[in-house]
Amino acid sequence: MPGAGVPPDPGRDPTRIIPPVPPPAPPRVPPPPTPVGPVGPVGPPPGGDPNRVMLGVLAALAVILLILLVILFVTRGKKHSSSSSTGTTVPGATSTTSTSSTSTSTSSTSTSTSTTSTTTSTTTTTTEPRSGNRAPNPAEQAEIQTSVDNSYPGYSITLERISDSDSSWAALRFEAQGQQTFEEVRHRQGQDWQKVTQGTSQVACDPSVPSGVQQDFSDLDGFGGC
Repeated sequence: MPGAGVPPDPGRDPTRIIPPVPPPAPPRVPPPPTPVGPVGPVGPPPGGDPNRVMLGVLAALAVILLILLVILFVTRGKKHSSSSSTGTTVPGATSTTSTSSTSTSTSSTSTSTSTTSTTTSTTTTTTEPRSGNRAPNPAEQAEIQTSVDNSYPGYSITLERISDSDSSWAALRFEAQGQQTFEEVRHRQGQDWQKVTQGTSQVACDPSVPSGVQQDFSDLDGFGGC
C-alpha cells in the first residue's frame, strides 16, 4: 500500500482516472510601442472642415470674377482705341468736314455782321431824343389851368404845348381882346406848373430853359429864333 501523501503511480494503478490536460494559453502579444517626440494637434476628420471648403470655393469665384472684369476692361479699351484711330485715319472724311465747317463759319460771320448793323440802327433810333412838341393830355391840361388860375384876368390860354424831350416843360400863349398877346415857358414842380420865362418873342431862348426844350419849341411863333 502506498504511503500517505504519495501519489500512486499511474502505471501501477490502472483503475485511477487521469484528469484531462488543459490546452496551453495563447501567446501574449506585446502592446504597440509608444511614439517618441511631441504629439501635434489632432487633424480634421478625413472629410475636411466644411467652413474651410466653403471659403476656398468663394475665394476661387472671386478670383475668376476679377479676371473676367480685367478682360472686359481691356476689350473695351481696345474697341475705343480702334474707333478713335478709324475716325482719324480717313482723310477723305476729314477734308469734307473741314470744308463744311469753313463754309458754315463764313455764313455765320455774314449773318452776325448783318445783325450787328441792324442792332446799331435800332439803338440809335431808340436813344435819339425826339424833337418837337405835343398837346397836353387831360391830366397835364388840368394842372396847367389850376396853376395859371386867375393870374391874368381877361386873358385866356390859346396855345398849350408840351416838350417831347422833357414833358415837364410847357409853352403857353395868352390872348385877350384889345390886349397884347404874350407867351410863357413853364416848368412842372410836382403838380404845379411854375413860370420860368415870359415875353413876346424868343421866349424859349432864356438860358434857364434846356437846349433840348428850346429845340422842341423852335417851330412855335414867339418861342424860337434863338
